[in-house]
Amino acid sequence: MFHDYATLEIIEFITNRDTFEILSLLDELKAQTLIKETVSDNEIRFQFCHNKMQEFVHSQLSPSKRRLLHRRAADYMVQSPYPRTGYWYEKIIYHYTLCGDEPSILKYKILKLEAFSASSLDLYPILTPSVENQEPAQQILTSTFEHLQTQLCQLFQKFPNAGGYSELEAHLLYLMGKYYISQGIYAKGPSAIRQILSQNEYAQAHPQFYIQCLRQLTFYGIQIWDTRLMRQNISQCMELEEVHHLDIDYAIECRLKGLLLSMEGSYDDAEDYLMKAISGFKMSPLKSQIYALNIAACYNYLGELHRKRQNFSSAIEYYLKAVRICTKRRCLISPTFYTNLSKAYLASGMEQAGQVMLMSANELYDNSSALMGRACAKSCLSRIKADMGNWDSAVQLLSEAKECAARLASPYESGILALNQAALLSDHPGKFEGVIDSSVSKLCQESRGFLANLPGCYELEELARFAPAP
Repeated sequence: MFHDYATLEIIEFITNRDTFEILSLLDELKAQTLIKETVSDNEIRFQFCHNKMQEFVHSQLSPSKRRLLHRRAADYMVQSPYPRTGYWYEKIIYHYTLCGDEPSILKYKILKLEAFSASSLDLYPILTPSVENQEPAQQILTSTFEHLQTQLCQLFQKFPNAGGYSELEAHLLYLMGKYYISQGIYAKGPSAIRQILSQNEYAQAHPQFYIQCLRQLTFYGIQIWDTRLMRQNISQCMELEEVHHLDIDYAIECRLKGLLLSMEGSYDDAEDYLMKAISGFKMSPLKSQIYALNIAACYNYLGELHRKRQNFSSAIEYYLKAVRICTKRRCLISPTFYTNLSKAYLASGMEQAGQVMLMSANELYDNSSALMGRACAKSCLSRIKADMGNWDSAVQLLSEAKECAARLASPYESGILALNQAALLSDHPGKFEGVIDSSVSKLCQESRGFLANLPGCYELEELARFAPAP
C-alpha cells in the first residue's frame, strides 16, 4: 500500500479495526520479522523489512480489495493534517491512480501545480511548506497545461454527470493565467483569468478564489503600469473582503493599494495604506510569521516612495528592514529588494554598495523566473561592467535586459533600459554600436517618452548629460 511506511493512525483509518486488535496483529508480523516498528517525528511507523515481501503482499490482494484500500488511503491523506508538500501530492495521486479515480487524479495534479505556483510564481509567497521550488521550463509547463486541458475535456465526455468540473476548470485556468501573466505572456494570461471571472460557476460561489483571480489582473496592471486596471480590481477586492470578513486578504489589498497610490504619486496616502497593511499582517504572532514576505514587501514599497521623493537615506532604511525580515525568517530575499536598494545607494553616491546589491540581485534573477526589476538590474549592471572594461559581460547583461523588458512591457523598466543604453553609447564610443540599434538622441527621446508621465522618476535628470530636453 505504501512505498515507505504506514503510521498507526493510517492503519486504523484504513482497516477500521480496534487499535488493540491492530497492535496484536502487528506484533505477530514483527515476531516473524516481516515488518519493523520505528518512531520518528513523534509518529509510530510500520514498514516491511524487505521490499520484495511488500510487493508480493500487494500483488496477492484482489483487484477489488486493492482498490478499496487505496481509496481509503487516499481519503485519509485528504483529511490528514500533513503539510501539502510535493511528496504529499505524489502520494495522494499514487493512491487515487491505483483505485482508478480519474477525476481525483486530475484534481490533485492541478492542485499540485497550483501549490508550486504559490511558492515559485508569487512575488511575495505565503511561508508554508510547499512543493519543490525548482521551476520546470516554460515549454514543459505549457505542454502540461495543454495535457491537463485535454484530460479535463476527456473526463467530462466520459463522466458528464460526475460534477466538480467547474472547480477543476477554474483552478486550471487560474494556474495558466497566473503563470502566463508572471512571464509576460499577455496574449494568454489575462484572457484565462477573465474567462474564470465571467463564466465560471465555482469562482462565483467562492469569494476568496474570485478575489485571487481579480488579484492576478492587479498584478498584470502592476507589470504594465496600468493604474486604472489596478484601481478597478483593488476596489472590487476590498468590497468583497469587507463583506466576507477576509481580514488577511484585506491586508494584502491594502499593500497593493499602497503600491497603487505610490505609482500615482500620492505618497502620503500610500504610506498610510502600507502601514495599515503591516498592522493587518501583524494581528497575531503566527500570521506575522506566515506573512513575513508580505510585511517585507510593505517596507520595500515604503522604501520606494521615499526613494521617489529622493529621501534616499530613509529609503535605504526601509529596504534594509525588508531584507532583515527575510533574513530573520530564513526565506529567499526578493531580487527586487536588492534592485531597489542598489538604486538608492547609487543615487546617494554609494557606488560600491550599489554595485554589490546589483550583483546580488542579478544572481537571484538568474536563479528565478521573476521579471519585475530584472531589466533595471541587468541594464544598470551592464553599465558597471562596461566601466570595468568587462565588455562580454556587459553585452550579455544588456541582451538579457532587452529581452525581459520587452516581455514585461513596463514603461518604467523600458524607460530605464533606454536611459542605460544611451549611457553605454555615450560613455563607451565604438563599443556598443553593433549591439544597440539606435542613437543616443533617439534613446534619450525614448526614455523621456516612457518616464516623463510617471511620478518620481528623478532618473530623467541624468538624460541631460547625454541630450538636453527639447
